[in-house]
Amino acid sequence: MGIKTNLRKVFDFIYKAELDNELTENEFDHVYYGVYDEDPTINTEEADDFKWIDMETLNNDITLNGQNYTVWFKIAFDYFYKYLNNDNNK
Repeated sequence: MGIKTNLRKVFDFIYKAELDNELTENEFDHVYYGVYDEDPTINTEEADDFKWIDMETLNNDITLNGQNYTVWFKIAFDYFYKYLNNDNNK
């Protein structure tokens, strides 16, 4: 995506999920945080599109349309949303 910015590690998490296609995800994920306010350069071999969205809108959409998001993203977002709303992290 061509994004270059400073990152800081926020947290790690492990999850296991049974998927609809009879596959299982069993992953150790790392979540980093950075700030970037330019449009990315899309590598079409990695992504078809992107969308900027504020955290409250995303939180509401996950609540209303959770089926549109991957298991790992919902887990990571929940932790990250709480992290951003913790006054000690501002």
